[in-house]
Amino acid sequence: MTPSGVGHLVVRGALPKRIRHQKQGLARCDVEAEALRRWKPGHPYWLTTSEAADVLGVSVSRVKQLVAVGYLPYVRKGDRYLFRRPQVEVIGNARRVRWGGAS
Repeated sequence: MTPSGVGHLVVRGALPKRIRHQKQGLARCDVEAEALRRWKPGHPYWLTTSEAADVLGVSVSRVKQLVAVGYLPYVRKGDRYLFRRPQVEVIGNARRVRWGGAS
């Protein structure tokens, strides 16, 4: 979602402003929930299982294993697992540093 798109949602009342009289008075969870509601394939913030596997440099089945043991945070959207790109990138970077693959 773009900043102007978020502003339009606040004006329409779709996103509640948590802090009155402040330009940036939104709760991150509210913005994230609205972004999830509007999710379409290729969204820049949310990754599918295969996209998360690409970022992590592992297989799709390994991503599912990481989800099953609780090592990879996710959100359900229907029958899909969606992953927050920033979280997956941090995990991927830590993995590369730990295993000596940082470049």
